[in-house]
Amino acid sequence: MVINRQWQQLSVEIDIIADQYNYRTEAFRLLFSQTNPDYFTRFGAFSTEEIRGVYDELTAQNEHDNGFRLLAAIEAAFRVDYKTRCVQKLKDNLSKTFRKLYQEKENQVSLTDELFEHWKNSSLVRPSALSELKSAFNYRHWLAHGRYWTPKFGRRYDFFTLYTLAKEIESFPLLVP
Repeated sequence: MVINRQWQQLSVEIDIIADQYNYRTEAFRLLFSQTNPDYFTRFGAFSTEEIRGVYDELTAQNEHDNGFRLLAAIEAAFRVDYKTRCVQKLKDNLSKTFRKLYQEKENQVSLTDELFEHWKNSSLVRPSALSELKSAFNYRHWLAHGRYWTPKFGRRYDFFTLYTLAKEIESFPLLVP
C-alpha cells in the first residue's frame, strides 16, 4: 500500500491541466491583440463588440473544458482509492465501509452521494472540503449533460476555484495499489 501516490500522480496531472489552461489563455490573448500580425485580416470585418463576444466565448469554453478535466481527474483518484480499499481488505473504518458498499453496489457507487459522504464521515479530512467538492461536481454535471438548464450553484465556478480545490484535497490519504 502506498499512501498519496495517487495524489502525486494527480498533482502532476493537475499541474499539466493548469499549464494547458494558461497556454490557451495566453494564446487567446495574443490572437485577439492588435499586435497580432493577422489581427486586421482575421477580425477586420467584425465590430469591437463581435470580437469581444468571440473572445469571451472562447475564454469561457477554456474555463469549462479545463475545469471539467480537473474534476474528471479528481473523480478518477477517488474511484481508484475506493477500489483499492476494497481489494486490499484494510482494517480502517473507511475501508470496511467501502467493502460493504462494494458488496452491494460494486462499481455502481455514487461518487458524490456515497463515496464523498463516507469520506466526510470518516474524520480523515476536513468535512467542508468534501462539501465544496460535492458542490463542484454539480457544476461538472451541468457541463457533462449539455448545459441545457440554468444552473443554480450558489457560487461561480471558474478554473482558479476548481484548481484551488484540487490542490487543497491533495492531502487526502488516498490509497493506490
